[in-house]
Amino acid sequence: MKRFWRQTIFISFSLTGAAAFWLLFPRFMPWLETSQTVSIERIANNATHILMHLGLQPKSFAVSQRILFDREQIESLLQGLQDQEEGTTILRHPAIQVELQFYRPGEKPGFWGKLRQLRGNPQKESPPAVELLFNSLGHLIGLTRDTREDTLPAQSRSGRDYDRELLNHILHFTPIRSLKGMKIDSVSVFRSENSVSRSIIWTDKNDSTQHYRQVSVLFVNGSISKLSIEFVGPPRPPQSLDAGDIMSIFEGIFTATVILLVFYYLIKRLRSDLISFRTGIGLGAIAGFSLLLGLLLLHSTVESSLQLLLGIFIGAPMVALAATVLYATGESLARDLPRDRLQTMEALNRGKLFYKPIGSAILNAFVYAGFILGILTGILWLVSRFQPIFFFPKQDLFQAFATAHPWPILVLNNIQFSIFLVSAHLLFLFSVLLRWFQRPLMAGLLAALPFGLGPSIAILQVYPFSAWFIPGVVYGGLLCYLFYRTDFLTTLLTVIIMYFLTGAVLLFYFSNLIPASNYIFILGIIVVLLFDGFYIRLRGEDEIEPESLKPDYVFRLAERERLIRELEIARHIQLNFLPEETPRIPGLNIASMCVPANEVGGDYFDFIPISDRQLGIVIGDVSGKGISAAFYMTLTKGILKSLITEGQSPGRVLSRANEIFYENAKRGVFISLIYGIFDLTQKTLTFARAGHNPPIYLNQKTMKPELLTPAGLAIGLDRGPIFRETIEERSISFHPGDIFLFYTDGFSETMNRHRQEFGESRMMDLLLHEHHLSADAILAGFRQAIDTFSQGQPQHDDMTMIVVKIDDALT
Repeated sequence: MKRFWRQTIFISFSLTGAAAFWLLFPRFMPWLETSQTVSIERIANNATHILMHLGLQPKSFAVSQRILFDREQIESLLQGLQDQEEGTTILRHPAIQVELQFYRPGEKPGFWGKLRQLRGNPQKESPPAVELLFNSLGHLIGLTRDTREDTLPAQSRSGRDYDRELLNHILHFTPIRSLKGMKIDSVSVFRSENSVSRSIIWTDKNDSTQHYRQVSVLFVNGSISKLSIEFVGPPRPPQSLDAGDIMSIFEGIFTATVILLVFYYLIKRLRSDLISFRTGIGLGAIAGFSLLLGLLLLHSTVESSLQLLLGIFIGAPMVALAATVLYATGESLARDLPRDRLQTMEALNRGKLFYKPIGSAILNAFVYAGFILGILTGILWLVSRFQPIFFFPKQDLFQAFATAHPWPILVLNNIQFSIFLVSAHLLFLFSVLLRWFQRPLMAGLLAALPFGLGPSIAILQVYPFSAWFIPGVVYGGLLCYLFYRTDFLTTLLTVIIMYFLTGAVLLFYFSNLIPASNYIFILGIIVVLLFDGFYIRLRGEDEIEPESLKPDYVFRLAERERLIRELEIARHIQLNFLPEETPRIPGLNIASMCVPANEVGGDYFDFIPISDRQLGIVIGDVSGKGISAAFYMTLTKGILKSLITEGQSPGRVLSRANEIFYENAKRGVFISLIYGIFDLTQKTLTFARAGHNPPIYLNQKTMKPELLTPAGLAIGLDRGPIFRETIEERSISFHPGDIFLFYTDGFSETMNRHRQEFGESRMMDLLLHEHHLSADAILAGFRQAIDTFSQGQPQHDDMTMIVVKIDDALT
C-alpha cells in the first residue's frame, strides 16, 4: 500500500512538472509569439502579390520553403540585457523567418540530381530566380532577385535611377510600410558596360536610442535586385573571448578527453578480452540509420551535393561505428559496477521485446521525463530572477522546418543525440569516475559538471551561456542519479522523451507554419509508446534466464576464471609432488629449483632415498607444457616411485619405466630423464640418461667441466627392445669439491632479444667461475645470469636445475 501511494505521489509530481514545463518554458523563448504569428498560407499569398509586382507569374515557378531564425540579430538586441522582462519585451520582435525560393522549372535538382552533379556532367544548379524572406508576422524583410542579364530590364526608364513606384508597392508588404520618416544614410553607384547598380540605405536612427531600423535596397538598371530590412541593436563590446568561445573551447577539450579515454579503455579491454560489440552494433546501427534517414529527408536543404554524399556514405557509417565503440566500451566498464544496469538492453538485443522490465522502462521514462523537466523549469525560473536566460533553436531545427514534415527529422536527430549523450556521459564517463573514486556522489558530481559547462539540449542553445551552469549541473546530476538507480534503457528513453516533449512545445508554437500532420505524428508516437509500455508490462515475460542476458565475453571471462582456478589447483598439486625440501646428507651439498613457464609445467625432479648411504636423483622433462605435461610428469613420478628399490640399477629402472609409460601414454608423448644414484660408501655416481640434457661434471683436480653423455633414448618413443639396447649406464668416482649439475633445456635454450641461446658452453664457464661457492650460491648465480642474459624476454620453457657439490664431510 505504501508503495502504491509513493508511486501515486511521484506520478503527480511528474504530471505537475510536465505541466509547468509546458506553461513556463515558453517564457524563455519569447520569440515564439503565437498570438501574432500568421499562417504559411498568408505568407504564400503575400509572396504571390510581390512576384506579380515584379512582373513575374508565380504559377510558373517551383517553390522551396524553409524556416530560419535570425539569431545574430536577436543576440545583438540582447547585448547588455539585465532583466528577464526587458528581454522578453525586446524578443517580442519576431525572430522566426520564412524563406521562399522560386525556381524556374527544371533548375532545382532533387536528391538524385544532386548526386548526379558529382558524376561529371551536370548542369550547374542555378540560383533561385527570386528569394523572399518573411518574418512570422507575414512581413517581407528580405528580397533577392537573380541578376543575370535576361532577368532584369535594360536601363530604359527615362533616366530614372530606380523605380520608386515599384519600391513603394514592395514596401507595403514590409514591417515599415513606407520610407516616411527615414533618412538616406548612404548611396553607392556602380557602373558597368551594360548596367548601372545603385545601393541606397535608409535608417530611422535616433541619437537617443541604440536600436534603429535599416532598409537596404540594391537597384540594377532601375529595378529592385535586393532588399533587406533589419532591426539593429547596439554594437557588441570588443572582447577577445566571450562565454560562447570559452564554452566551445571547453567542449572541444572535453570531447578530446572522452575520445582518448574511450580509446585507452577500448585497447585495454580488448587485450583482456573483456568487451563485446554485439549489443553496441545494434545501438550504433540505430544512430547511423537516424543520421542517414535524416539526411535523405533533408536533402532539399543541403546546398552542397558533395556534402550530402559525404554525409550518406561516410558520415552515417562513422557515426554508427563511433556509437558502437562508445557503447561497447562503456558497457564493459559498467559490467564491473555492483548492479547490472544493462539487462534490458541485452534483452532487446536478443529480440526478447516482451520482457516486463522493458515495459517498466518505457512507462518509467515518461514519469522521470516529466519530473526532470519540471525541476529543470523551476530552476530556470529561479535563475531568471537574477540573470536573464533564453533558449534559441539550433540550425538543425530550422533545417527540419524547411521540409514539409519536420517532426520525423527532429525525432531522428534526438535519437542520435540521446544515444551519444547517455553513452558518453553516463554509461562511459560515469562508470569510469565510479571506478576511480568508488563514491557515487563524487562520481555523479564530476560527471554532471560537463552538462553545466556545455549546454546539452538537443535542439536548443542557451543565451547567455553562463546562465546555464546551475541548471545544467542539476540536470546532469539528475541523469546520473537516474542511471545509477535504474538502468541504461530507462535513462536513454527518459532523455529521448524529454527532447521529444521539448520538440512538441516548439511544434505547438509553430502551429501556423507547419502542416497539421506533424501533430498527428506526435500523438501517434505518444500513444504507441504508452500502449507498448502498458502491454509489455502487463503481458510480457516475468523472468528471463539471467545467463541468456549476459554478453559473450562474460561467459569467456567465467570460463577463463574457472580455468585459472583449475590451474591454481593443478599447480598446487604439482608442487606437492615435487620435493618439499632438499635432502641434508653429510658429504653432499645439494640445491634445487623448478620454475614452470606456465601455471603448471612438465619438468620433474625428485630425491629418492634408497638406503642410508645411497640417494637417488631424478630429473626429467615431458614433451610439451601445461596441464597435459604436468599429468604425464605425475604419471612418471608414480612409475619411478614404484620401481626404484635397493639393488635396482638405473638402466634397469629406466627400461622398465619406459615399458609402463609406453603402454599408458598416447603416441607422440615422451619424456627425457636422468636417474642417478649417489653411493657415499663407494663414492660413485651411477646414472643412466634417457635422452635428457647431459649433466655437467666439474672435477676439482682437473678444473675442466665436461658433459657426461652416455647413450640413451627418451622414454615413450619405443615399446622396449630398442630402448634396452640403447640405454647405457656410467659410473663416475667423485671426491670433495667435485660438482654435478643436472638441468633441463629451459636453462640452456634461454634466448635473448637477439635470438641467441645461453648454451651449455656458457653454463660450463659459469660453473667453473663459481665452483668455490656453495650449491645454493651456485644455483642463485645461474638464475641471475639467466635473467641478465634474457634481457627481460619472457620465459618460454620450464626451468629446472639440481646442483650437487661433494663437500669435505664425505667420509
